[in-house]
Amino acid sequence: MMGAATTWYKTGTIDLVNGSAAVVGHGTSWALQVLGGDILLVAGGMLEVNAVTADGAMTLASAYTGASASGLQYAIIRNFTGTLPADLAARWAEVTTKYQMTLDEMVEMLTSTAETITLTLLTGEQVQVKPLSRISAELATSLAQVQGWLTTIQSVNALRTEIIGYRDTAHTYADAASTSAAQALASKNAASTSESNASTSAAQALASKNAASTSESNASTSAAQALASKNAAGTSESNAATSATQALASKNAAGTSETNAATSAMQALASKNAAGTSETNAATSATQALASKNAAGTSETNAATSATQALASKNAAGTSETNASTSATQALASKNAAATSETNAAASAATALAAAESLHVVPDPISITPTLDANDVLQVLTEVIVPGQNRVTTYTYNGAGQLATEVEVYQGVTKTTTHTYSGVRWTGQTTVTT
Repeated sequence: MMGAATTWYKTGTIDLVNGSAAVVGHGTSWALQVLGGDILLVAGGMLEVNAVTADGAMTLASAYTGASASGLQYAIIRNFTGTLPADLAARWAEVTTKYQMTLDEMVEMLTSTAETITLTLLTGEQVQVKPLSRISAELATSLAQVQGWLTTIQSVNALRTEIIGYRDTAHTYADAASTSAAQALASKNAASTSESNASTSAAQALASKNAASTSESNASTSAAQALASKNAAGTSESNAATSATQALASKNAAGTSETNAATSAMQALASKNAAGTSETNAATSATQALASKNAAGTSETNAATSATQALASKNAAGTSETNASTSATQALASKNAAATSETNAAASAATALAAAESLHVVPDPISITPTLDANDVLQVLTEVIVPGQNRVTTYTYNGAGQLATEVEVYQGVTKTTTHTYSGVRWTGQTTVTT
């Protein structure tokens, strides 16, 4: 047996409840300091300790009968006279066992490859924790994920550049299609103009042809009139010769009558007068015949001129008809060119549409902005798509590098998706739209 000795323990405070044998300690370490049979002094009373269950928990030999109170000052009178060497040895063995268990658990913590291991706290409570190997593996996985995200960001930027190139190509095709369409319209208008010109030329050719026919008819009429005038001149000339012959005959007859008979003087004079009149008439007829002859020459000249004009009109009509045929041919060629240009414009438009559809984009740029912490760990990733429509998506990551939330704002509607995890395993998500 050990010699008598008394040491009081006063660390911390206690809580007591009326009618209960349980004592709760705050800031106490009773497990290795207090034994059953020790004396608890509180508020002038003495209570016997039955057993200690933890550093902050013990039971009394009988229920507490005083008023319930918390944060009380206390003192424990430890009675070592009842402690046997075997009890001390058991306590030492317990301490040694706990120490060895702690060492074993630390070794397991450092070397185990299991998903989790069990650690025992000083209070006896057991908890599940990840060993160092699992923590290292998860850190390596998270680092690889971050590296993958960075690679993805680089790929997205490269894709953005490629999309912009496709968009520019599509715009080029669209411009070419617009140009072809404009050319087709111009060709179509030119064809319409050529066709109109051809119709006008054809009408002019027909008018020229009709004018030529009229001129030819007028020439024939003029030629007929000239021939009639020429024939009339010939008749007048013949009549003038006859009148001259008759005048000569009358003159001769007058001379004979004058010689043969004086009595016929009056008759001779009358005949002489008649002969003068006939001579005058003959001269007048000769003048008229000459005038008719000149008129016939003029008519013949006019007829020749009309015939020349008719021939020129006929030739002009032929030229106009040829030009009309040429214009019609050109109009047909322009019309065919317009149809070809229209076909090419449609093909260019189809090519531009196919190029645009092959992009699967929208032709507007994508902007991605990452935010890293001081250790270059990704915290926030902001993605702006189609700025004209205000589509902005913000990705936020937790301390383990896992996607925690994604908030998309598009056309005044906000969609928030929250991701949940168990360790490194993704367990689900919740989406709320406002």
